[in-house]
Amino acid sequence: MEIGKQKKLLTALVWGMVLVTLFGMAFSLVVVTQDRGFPYYDTETVAEIGFQMLGFSSRFITSGYAWGMVVIGILCWFQMLFCLASLIWLITKLGKPGFLGGVNLLICILSTVFTFLYMVEGIVYASITDATYNADATTLAYIPFILCVIGLIAYIAGVQNLNKKSEKEENRMADEQGMIYKLNGGMTKILRVYEDRVTLEAMKNIRSFLTKNFWGGTKEIYYTDMIGVQFKEGGTIVAGYIQFETANSHGKDNFNSENSFTFDSRISNDYAREVAEFVRGKVREAKRGGQAAPIVAQKSTAEELKEFKELLDAGAISQEEYDAQKAKLLGR
Repeated sequence: MEIGKQKKLLTALVWGMVLVTLFGMAFSLVVVTQDRGFPYYDTETVAEIGFQMLGFSSRFITSGYAWGMVVIGILCWFQMLFCLASLIWLITKLGKPGFLGGVNLLICILSTVFTFLYMVEGIVYASITDATYNADATTLAYIPFILCVIGLIAYIAGVQNLNKKSEKEENRMADEQGMIYKLNGGMTKILRVYEDRVTLEAMKNIRSFLTKNFWGGTKEIYYTDMIGVQFKEGGTIVAGYIQFETANSHGKDNFNSENSFTFDSRISNDYAREVAEFVRGKVREAKRGGQAAPIVAQKSTAEELKEFKELLDAGAISQEEYDAQKAKLLGR
């Protein structure tokens, strides 16, 4: 399945879980079968659902168990408000590109949590009713929970599969673009190193939000614009960083600078240093206009004496000059 179609399917799954959580409140919290007694000699079945609990009233929970009605009513209100907020969020993202994996996963997890609480409410409600009346009290509140558990498992499996496909696609594109290194330091940014530039992509996590990097997008820095590279090793607690200095960069806060890549222990200091040295080499090369530094081979003393002897034999220098050069070379 194509990545785009799989993203749409996973988004549809999130919609489905929210709707199951919302309309799951229509599944009976309690189903009671009562003997109607004389003169009917038959029974009647009465069911109460989550939406009825929003009014904090019940046909079966009496004043002696009023606390149960309050708790169930509050949880039902929270469940309904969560679903409405999630639906508004999903509606605002309709037709927009990209995949909100983190937000969608949170919605799926909370949907499962709320349907679990709804199931517990049904079990408690049925137990109180059964203990209060001589009636057959059961619940159907477990059905939304089972559906959401299945949906959550399917979502997590789908995201893992999607991440593998996305990584393969990114690696393929990276090969086409000449990417040499890719570092995810688990902090606030992802560093990609190319032949002519580096890119710093802001990650969407709590750390990046707290350090104000969340809204940073992706920044490109070409080697021709760099004036230096700073590197600091990471420790057990303190993170390390690679900072790419430019003429207009501000280095007051190396960790939170927009030109810095921070990393934790998931990236070794040796590997991070290797990347920093590679970029330094590219910066030096860019300063020389792309030309490699000329390598000047140093001649040995014997070779230089031989050259001076040839000059003496050819009459280009005098014996005194030859002796002076010989003394100078031998006296190194």
